[in-house]
Amino acid sequence: MKKFQQKKQKAKPKPIQVEEDLNDSMIENGTDEDSNDEDMDASPAGSDSGHESGGRFVRAPASSKESAQATKRKALDRDQAEHQQKIKAMKQLYKPPTVEEINRLKETENFYHSNLFRLQVEQMLGEVRVKAKVASFVERWLGDFRKFLRTVKDGEGERGLDDVGYEGVRFPLEVPENVEVLQKVKFQFLQQRIVHQIGANKLGTDYGKPIVVDLLLEIPERCFHKEDYLNMRYHFKRAHFLCHLAERLLGQSKYELAGQVGFVALKGDSLKPVLEVTPSEEKFAGKVKFVIHAVAAEKFLLKRFVPEKNNVRPAMIGKEVTEEYKLCPTPHYNASILYDLRLLKNQEVLESVVQSDHVRQAIILLKVWIRQRQFNEGFYGFDGALVTFFIAYLIQNRKIYNTMSSYQIIRLFWNQMANSQWDTEEVTMESTGTESTKSYHQFYEVVFLDNSGLLNICANLSGELYRRVKRESAIAIQLLDDKKVNSFIPLFLNKYPVYTQYDHILSIAKPELIQNVLESFGSDDDKLNYFGNPHGHFRKMITQLVRRGLGPRAQFVVPIEVGEDSPLKLTLGILLNPQEAFAAVDKGPEAIDKAASEEFRNFWRGKAELRRFKDGSITESCVWGSSGDPIGTKRSICRKIVTYLLNAHFDIPVQKITYAAHQFEVSVKPSDVQVHETIEERSLACIRAFDALSKIMKNLDSLPLTINALLGTDAVFRYSDPDPPRATARALRDERGQLRFRAKRALNATVQLEASGKWPEQLEAIRRLKTAFYLKIAEALRMYKDASVKVVPQASAQFLDVLYGK
Repeated sequence: MKKFQQKKQKAKPKPIQVEEDLNDSMIENGTDEDSNDEDMDASPAGSDSGHESGGRFVRAPASSKESAQATKRKALDRDQAEHQQKIKAMKQLYKPPTVEEINRLKETENFYHSNLFRLQVEQMLGEVRVKAKVASFVERWLGDFRKFLRTVKDGEGERGLDDVGYEGVRFPLEVPENVEVLQKVKFQFLQQRIVHQIGANKLGTDYGKPIVVDLLLEIPERCFHKEDYLNMRYHFKRAHFLCHLAERLLGQSKYELAGQVGFVALKGDSLKPVLEVTPSEEKFAGKVKFVIHAVAAEKFLLKRFVPEKNNVRPAMIGKEVTEEYKLCPTPHYNASILYDLRLLKNQEVLESVVQSDHVRQAIILLKVWIRQRQFNEGFYGFDGALVTFFIAYLIQNRKIYNTMSSYQIIRLFWNQMANSQWDTEEVTMESTGTESTKSYHQFYEVVFLDNSGLLNICANLSGELYRRVKRESAIAIQLLDDKKVNSFIPLFLNKYPVYTQYDHILSIAKPELIQNVLESFGSDDDKLNYFGNPHGHFRKMITQLVRRGLGPRAQFVVPIEVGEDSPLKLTLGILLNPQEAFAAVDKGPEAIDKAASEEFRNFWRGKAELRRFKDGSITESCVWGSSGDPIGTKRSICRKIVTYLLNAHFDIPVQKITYAAHQFEVSVKPSDVQVHETIEERSLACIRAFDALSKIMKNLDSLPLTINALLGTDAVFRYSDPDPPRATARALRDERGQLRFRAKRALNATVQLEASGKWPEQLEAIRRLKTAFYLKIAEALRMYKDASVKVVPQASAQFLDVLYGK
């Protein structure tokens, strides 16, 4: 009996396999499965056992037969279930598309660059979107923070604005030298229980890690006096309010809110510190940052802060009050306060306009595009807030609709940005329009007014950076129009550090030197306008000087970063114009124009001189070299101009400047100190030698087929070889008399022969014929006679080596 059971268990897989094949055939032939099942059940049980027992017939008990049939039936049922699943999967695969799928296909065809582009966008948005756990933690933290605000009591008595001592908190503003102006004004902290959530997190357009949750507290109206908009009183009271709040936040233990508390400069502006709070929970410390803003609760009239008004008195810079100084406008100082007064209203405007998920997705994509190019970094960069405002402006003007896809929105954004004229034309979100925009262009490089018609959102935006964003927007449109490339990768995935975007980088990072320059060479008007903001003042002075000095030599002179260790640091990225950058002479006005000539000489100081040119003109000019100078010398002309102007106008020595222009050549310069070749010169020498050899080979008349062209394929012919070879190759003969070449490396090229229909079709025959041509070319070159050059050829089966020298 045991033997029978072992044989039966061994034979069980066989009928299962047969039935599986039978089922497969039923799908193809369309037969009925139930009839086959009945036949299988009706078949005798002993028909499959005789051969298994080696020819002996063994009768199994009835119980064993029933057990075997039950096992077989279970196997058949399992196979039938799997078969039904296969049929269901096939029906699901080949069923007609649903209405939703058809609509999605039409949307992809009409609204997106390609199906791949849409899939990549959806994948990236899914990766950068704020997770549900993080959003839940933010809500819980805000609830605890509101409870904490209820426990904060009013301050005990008043304190002077110059009293900046707080326990465990460093006062974020620098007290001016003229302290008497601040000593007369007092401040008392008053409780504020209402907190508003603003910014990208509120709009649903934040992304990445850590997310920034912006919170706004309105300073009670009783904290301010009538003229607190004057002489930095508002900024100091704002800073005192935040310091008092930070002191209470660190001193309480009831609510676990803050692991770290510190001040950061809003958009790199040291005059506008905000309180940054890192959560105490380690799980979310690296995922969320809370930024607390404090603003006045509509205490001041908005018209008090139009650009023409003066809100910083001359006494703050040690000058007497005169009629001239009273009329001196302070547009940047005014915009600093007006930004706070309009912060909550502008948030409400954005919330009312940005209501579509597609619009939010487009804003996130554009923020990623900006971050990859680092346009949002530094002192008032082109950040996500400007993107959101411009999107809202386009929606208001019906250039963008909420029903559009995210692809259509970002394309329209780039198209509108590339064709915008914020630096010359009127751009305002005010529905009724305004005639005062022209006056704004007198005070700001870029003008984009909010819906009040008073606040310039781009008050501190560099005009050079704006024009740089315009150019990148035009490039983005070109990438989208190019169907041959996957534009998603260069637009959103590739990173572009600043040192790869600009040809030259100028950096001045000496705070004491910068302070001396501002004190000695800054105008009184700018000192009042940028009072409390030395970085903005210094940036304006240096950028204007370098921009005018380089002129057409530079396409952009862009401020690219602010040092974290000190706000008094300036770094400029200079993108050169290759057609003008290497000119040896700057021509000025003609000598007969006395006023323009005098202005030219004042700007260039001792460098300007009167010169006569070949065309007969006599003009003021500056000479930086000669036309015969090496390329490496010409490439340093822009550096000479910048360093000369900084020293001539602001007394900044070259030793205090960091100028990155040709540092790469220092790392690859030759070990021989007497060799002064640059990469371009070495590349040019290779190209000239190659061109001369090409002329010789194309004039060989003893070849069966004429050489049409000699095409260089090496990197040196594209000026992209970091270490081009020098003319040190030699041809030597060894002990056996065979010719040997000694060279660092050879330059690769391709010989193109004239067309012929006699080439064989077999690959081996073509190879042999090419070898024959190498031999014939080498023989022809040996016969070439010219005393001024030396050509040494050597042919092999795969290539032809040629040593060329003079």
